[in-house]
Order: sequence, then structure tokens, then C-alpha cells
Amino acid sequence: FPPFVDYTRLLLWFLPEPLVLPFAWTATILEILLAIGLVIGFQLRYIAFASSLLLLTFALAMTFGTGPEGPLSFSVWTASAAALLLATHPQLQQN
Repeated sequence: FPPFVDYTRLLLWFLPEPLVLPFAWTATILEILLAIGLVIGFQLRYIAFASSLLLLTFALAMTFGTGPEGPLSFSVWTASAAALLLATHPQLQQN
């Protein structure tokens, strides 16, 4: 986990140092909860939209923190768009 906190510190350079660790934990917990929600299909439309927003914040932080190569190499923009596509799928609008 310490290397992840260091990377979070690099991406969130604008935050005061005491806030980096809580943001790292928050990101980790949200990733786990949203992944579980997607896998089990719980409130799929809302979970997919939340996943899209989380991935969008990751992509923006990576772009501004380290440049465009990181989020493009790891397909973060694509994952965010895919989650948004899932959230706006017509069949989910009916439920």
C-alpha cells in the first residue's frame, strides 16, 4: 500500500500532505465497493454511473499529475466511457 500512497501523492500534488492518505483509502474502498456492485448487479445503473465518475476523476488526476500517457496506456478514459455507456443503456432505463 505505501507505493500506492506515494503514487496518490504524485497525482494529488495540490492537496495538503495530511489529506493524501485518506484520499488513497477512499479511492481503494470505492473501487472495491463499486466493483462488487457491478458484479452482483446491484442498482446497476447508479453503480455504473458512479464508476464512470470515479474513473473520470482518476483519468483527470493522472493526466494533470503525470501527463496523458498514463491514462491512455492503462485505458482509464476507455473504462470511464464504458461505465458511462453501461449506465445509459436503454434496457437499464426501463428498470
